[in-house]
Amino acid sequence: MGNTARSFRISNESNDKLKSISEELGISQAQAMEQILSVYELHAACKSMPERAADIEDMAMHCKAIVDNYTTALQIAADSRELAKSDYADALRRKDKMISDMQGQITCLQEEIRKSQAQLQDAQSQIMQIDALKAQIEALQTQLQVSRSQHPYLIRT
Repeated sequence: MGNTARSFRISNESNDKLKSISEELGISQAQAMEQILSVYELHAACKSMPERAADIEDMAMHCKAIVDNYTTALQIAADSRELAKSDYADALRRKDKMISDMQGQITCLQEEIRKSQAQLQDAQSQIMQIDALKAQIEALQTQLQVSRSQHPYLIRT
């Protein structure tokens, strides 16, 4: 059926109740009116066919159960999506923290490497100085031996 705009004269109180019901159910006022009319028609059908009232009520109960199950399934799906989003966001936060921590560790390690390289350069410089001193000592020892051989009368120590 197509929808057409209709005007009804109803009291302000009835209009407020219809608005309240539709807001509470999260539906439009037209949908709320359709629900009210469906309940009326169901009640009228039960009155007009009392021998089928139990069947009508049973069918209404099954329809309500289907709608309830469907809305529950929708809510579970929405909750699952929210939970998945939350879990994903938590995982991202943990990974961001891990990355940040690792970047801090990298910075510390780079500083340690820089210090170690400076110490290595100092050590290499000291080794070169020691090697130079060894060469000087060897040269002096050689000169001393030559001097002793040339001047045997010098006192040996």
